[in-house]
Amino acid sequence: MKKILYFLTIAAMATAMTTMSSCKKDDGPEPVNENNFPVPAMAEHAVKVNITTSDAPYTFFEATEGGRFIVGKSDGTYITGSYTVTDNVYTLQGFGKVKIVKTKAEVSVIYLTFLPNEAAEVHVEGIPATPVTDNDSKNLCRLWNVTKTRIALTDAVNVAAEFQGCDLNAIEEFITQYVELKKHLPTGMNVTGVTFTSMSTYMIEYSAHPADIGSWNWNGSSHDSLKYKWKSEDMGYEWENGSAKIEYAESTLIFTGDVDLKDGDKNYHVNIYMAMVPKN
Repeated sequence: MKKILYFLTIAAMATAMTTMSSCKKDDGPEPVNENNFPVPAMAEHAVKVNITTSDAPYTFFEATEGGRFIVGKSDGTYITGSYTVTDNVYTLQGFGKVKIVKTKAEVSVIYLTFLPNEAAEVHVEGIPATPVTDNDSKNLCRLWNVTKTRIALTDAVNVAAEFQGCDLNAIEEFITQYVELKKHLPTGMNVTGVTFTSMSTYMIEYSAHPADIGSWNWNGSSHDSLKYKWKSEDMGYEWENGSAKIEYAESTLIFTGDVDLKDGDKNYHVNIYMAMVPKN
């Protein structure tokens, strides 16, 4: 209950400069950035390899701390899912297997064998990505489940709505009651998981649509905000600007972003707040 109260509190505070009412400071716990979350179950198996073999059908392989994998293909598409690992052999849901052979620690080359289902083996080599290891990154880098989303539009209008989970199609439907968006989302954009990795990968997975995959980095030394960039122009959505504020309340991550939209001669300021909890 405290998590929900805090989530509603910061949303109201963010729009206090408009006609929406502000909340009192004691309506919920103060945001803190010192949380120490449990180590994700698959943290010791997390790895990212950027493939250097020319003409290979794959561009990179990543196994995340949160138990998700990403296979980047040379045609610009991606395969994602869950994985298990035994003796450096990663079994990838819906794909097959990837075997990793690491060289000596001082040599930055890794050999991979892709064993896709019902297809020939592919042997490649690559360079391992360097992980970030600070405590703030360790807290952030895991698989998250979005429990609540709140969106507020101010300036030309003053409206807000709250959603269980994060269904981007439902959010877009709410926004388009007031703003004519330039680009509409495809169906199936109900968020099933949000992943940050120590290899600087940011991924959002959906119920019935390919994942959006990009990169992230801290925006300054305070580690209370970050920047992100998608890998292709067809990823993401109009009510974001590539940056977000990071706060914690107890065991909940509050991910806050905003953007200014224009529709004709009207200006709209959009705030979006997502409350997330660790998924594993």
